[in-house]
Amino acid sequence: MILSAGAINSSKVLMLPGTRPRKELEKYDIQVIRNISVGRNLQDHAITSGFMIGLNFTSRNENISMIEEDIFNYRMAHGGPLSEIGTLSSCGFTQTFYEHEKGIPDIQFVYLGASREDFLNDPAESLDMNVNPLSYYNAIYVLPLLLSLKRRGFITERNDLL
Repeated sequence: MILSAGAINSSKVLMLPGTRPRKELEKYDIQVIRNISVGRNLQDHAITSGFMIGLNFTSRNENISMIEEDIFNYRMAHGGPLSEIGTLSSCGFTQTFYEHEKGIPDIQFVYLGASREDFLNDPAESLDMNVNPLSYYNAIYVLPLLLSLKRRGFITERNDLL
């Protein structure tokens, strides 16, 4: 089984049916289905807002007739801009002087297509506000992501689940 619910929610979902360390389950008189270390290897990558590069063009004309044409094309042939992932297929890696092992990158740059107008209206919420398809963008966010994790965390329940 593959579960992808994020760094924290994957552990929370797996903890629900009684799959976690025996000691923790017995503390609440929960039947042990499987004694595994769910939530004991939390590694989340630090990411910051980075910067935005404005483009001199829009990736696709966003007037209503063009969008309707794109929807029709996608429904009929599963093609066109709505079948693409925009800039999500692009990323870059670099090694800073903080990483001492030669040839091992410690920073990843993620590129996301974005709306320049949304960013100018509210920079803090602009990534959350984007409701356009990934293939419609007129700017690119560059988000640096830390790869070299020095710490590991864990997730437990705070109180009795029953």
